[in-house]
Amino acid sequence: MAKVEEPSTMYYSRPQILALKKRLKASIEREDNIEVLLQCESLMQKYDEAYFAKMEKEFANLKDAPMPCCYSEEELDEVIRDSEKSGIVNNEEIKAFFSRWENL
Repeated sequence: MAKVEEPSTMYYSRPQILALKKRLKASIEREDNIEVLLQCESLMQKYDEAYFAKMEKEFANLKDAPMPCCYSEEELDEVIRDSEKSGIVNNEEIKAFFSRWENL
C-alpha cells in the first residue's frame, strides 16, 4: 500500500495552533545562531499570517470531526491482539506508544 501524505494542519485546533505559536516564539527567543534565525525568517516570509489564516478557514469545517480511520474500542483491541500475535510489537511497546501519545 502506498504511503499517503496528508497535511497535518487539518488535525490542529485553534488552542493547539496558539500553543504551537507560543513554543515557536520561545524557541526563536532562545536561539543565538544567526544561520538558524535567518532560516526561520525565510520560512516565516513564505508562511505568513495570511497563509495560516487561510489554512485555518479552509479546515474549520473539520473541527470536532472524527479522525479518519478511527477504530472503535473493540476494533482497536482486535488490531492490537493481531499485532501482538504477529510478533511485530509486544505489550510493552504498545504501552510505551500510548504513553507517548497521551502526553502529546
